[in-house]
Amino acid sequence: MFKKMNYLVVFIIFFIILIPFKDVKSEEKNNLYLILDEMYVIDDLNDIINKIDYLNNKGIPFIISTMSIFNNTNIEAAQRYYEVLRYAESKNGSIILHFPDISESNITNINIEELINKMTVAYKALIDYEVYSVAIDIPERFLKHKNAEEYLSVSKTVFIDRNNMEISSNINFIEKLSYYEYDEEKDYGGNIGIIIPSNIEFNEFKNILESLNKREIYFNDFSYLNTFIKIGEDEIRLKDANLYLNNKNVTVQRFISREEITFISTEEERVEEDSIDLSKLNKALIIITTIATITFIIIAISNRRIDRNKFFK
Repeated sequence: MFKKMNYLVVFIIFFIILIPFKDVKSEEKNNLYLILDEMYVIDDLNDIINKIDYLNNKGIPFIISTMSIFNNTNIEAAQRYYEVLRYAESKNGSIILHFPDISESNITNINIEELINKMTVAYKALIDYEVYSVAIDIPERFLKHKNAEEYLSVSKTVFIDRNNMEISSNINFIEKLSYYEYDEEKDYGGNIGIIIPSNIEFNEFKNILESLNKREIYFNDFSYLNTFIKIGEDEIRLKDANLYLNNKNVTVQRFISREEITFISTEEERVEEDSIDLSKLNKALIIITTIATITFIIIAISNRRIDRNKFFK
């Protein structure tokens, strides 16, 4: 009986002390995200596709920090760039919008209104090509700008090179660290984005991932983080692994090629043209009907007068 009581006491201690302790430890653990950093339109896009395929085959969720395009968004090079981003979305990748390529010395002198206008153009171009960025990416130096919060408010989640400054508590900052800087023994006190340059040579890229795997570093799926981004009139919301554009579900189900998206755009333009032509036809019919009605009334009145004159004669 005494032994049974001892086992019972140990059992109770295990559930009261050890399990809650385990839960606390798991809650304190930082979420880690893998980022292919600074993807430019001039990068070797075939090489990027190889990296996307490699990550997808390994079951590694990833993020691409895309450099903004402000001009010539309809040229072939830009369309190919958007196509690769769509491909990344279809392979369990998330897209974030990188800060414009501005020299460090000028970052704190940026006109915020001009910045938002520029980023609106880039953001809208992505949406037009069915690429849905879900957060923004900024350099730490930008936090020193006196109106930084005005730009930061466009998204609930902000990726940042470092975060040694206090700012709005309602923003979820994710600190970016290079793959060789990250120390798995250190408590960073927040979520971490481990970055690998997007243009790194493919074999080196694979070696880096293998070394991270040996260190037992594993990555979270960013699509399960509830967040939003709104630049200009369009809001993209990420909730429970679903994407919503202005409250319409646009979750990526499959890859859409350049040819297909061009066909879709052409069909939409054709429908719009047809509706305009139909509107013109309706207006023409209304005018013709009105003229015919007026003519009929005039004829009817004239005939009535003739009949009346004949009667009195």
